[in-house]
Amino acid sequence: MLGRALIVAAAVFAGGVSSAVFDAPTASAASCAESASAEDLDEFFGADEAAGLVGADYPHAFDLPDGRTLWMFQDAFLGRGDRLDTALFAHNAALVQDGNCFTLLPSSGGSGTSWIGSWVEEGLEHWFWPLDAEVGADGNLWLFLAEVRNPNGSGAASGAKPVATWRARLSLPDLELVDLEPAADPSASLYGYSIVSDASWTYLYGHCYRQFVADAGFDTSCSPHTYVARVPRGQLDTPPKYWDGTTWSTDEAQRVPVLTAQHSMPVSVQRFGDVFIAASDEDDWFGSDVIVRASVAPQGPWIEVARYTPALRCDDGCNNYGAFVLPDLEDGRLVIAQSNNAWDMHGRAFPDASLYRIDVRTVDVPGVLPAASASPTTVADPPAAGLAARPAIVRLTAAEAVAPHVRVLHAATTWSTADPPFAVALRILGLAICAVVAGASAMGFATTFRRRNPARRSHALVRVRSGGATRAHRVVADRERETVDAP
Repeated sequence: MLGRALIVAAAVFAGGVSSAVFDAPTASAASCAESASAEDLDEFFGADEAAGLVGADYPHAFDLPDGRTLWMFQDAFLGRGDRLDTALFAHNAALVQDGNCFTLLPSSGGSGTSWIGSWVEEGLEHWFWPLDAEVGADGNLWLFLAEVRNPNGSGAASGAKPVATWRARLSLPDLELVDLEPAADPSASLYGYSIVSDASWTYLYGHCYRQFVADAGFDTSCSPHTYVARVPRGQLDTPPKYWDGTTWSTDEAQRVPVLTAQHSMPVSVQRFGDVFIAASDEDDWFGSDVIVRASVAPQGPWIEVARYTPALRCDDGCNNYGAFVLPDLEDGRLVIAQSNNAWDMHGRAFPDASLYRIDVRTVDVPGVLPAASASPTTVADPPAAGLAARPAIVRLTAAEAVAPHVRVLHAATTWSTADPPFAVALRILGLAICAVVAGASAMGFATTFRRRNPARRSHALVRVRSGGATRAHRVVADRERETVDAP
């Protein structure tokens, strides 16, 4: 069986979840890491009783305007101790990080129910997995979700598949649930799997996320591909236009992939300054490498800028998957969180929860990402229409604001025998981009791009009070001081 396929055993193990009695975690229970560094976060999440999280996968972390960070997980085991089979199971869970301390958010459905969507779930037959979110032009938070069904009633196992894309609108700042409806593109292509915005457009990356096609795993008709669509910035009720290889088309049938792998290509996309960064544990369960790619356009072309092979949690029979780029840099380095599991989850991870916990690490991408600054400059630019002003999270000096483009184009025109392989790739990317930018000249690559100030990314805690429910998710907003030519 696939590594994640037996996760459903949390609900059906030995005819039901273990009835062992323990003190369920509460919203007030917090535990702390030594610091908020990637190294200490890795140790924190790898230890027992991480603020009531015994084990989980598919981590997302979102910066909040007040300086806290919201962490979300899929298929979480909640409680205390070092075993999954004595914990409670929820399709999703969340922690709030304040400094280096974490608090588990409660579910309105009580212990052992999902933090988001518990009011619509039907046990192991029907649930929502959260995707990504963005602030709409109407000032509300738009949270995208994958509606998942399994007619076998066995949860995240053979037979489970996303059937539609939904969006929940939440009012700001009170975060009351406004409505829950199918997304503008309600298809199972899951546009909203990852979301980023620039000054003019919001980009929705789509991946079908079909992991459980019998025991063979991924659906080869769609899983190898990631697509991208766009809407005017924040207008998330607008039918998107899809990248067709040349332009943005209203006809989804004309779409072309922007990234492709052999088995599966789920990507996590963030923007730092003017650079789009896409990370993927390529081929997911069947892959061994995490690959980081960069581009100056949301549709690519993408150039590989880093690759590493993460260690497994056991010598034989373990796997890892689901790499996600976290929203902040650490000393100019990417921070990536990743999931772990055992192929025989029932036999190995259930008695040893450490096999089903996330890793957090930094990744060097020299010459691509803006470097950390000892004297950051924050510019209070006006917010986009419909968006509340939010503080900058990634703060760069004026020089660093244009550094990504300068470095990419400089790489295209400079040669050194000591260049690493990714630098050669960046030269090729720079040349390709320069060739297609209108008005580019052979003698003036660097001047063909406007100097832009860095996008500033912030996220807001989604706490929805609806029928006594408390739920949370992320707000993402990137802003630039001037309008940038749309890709």
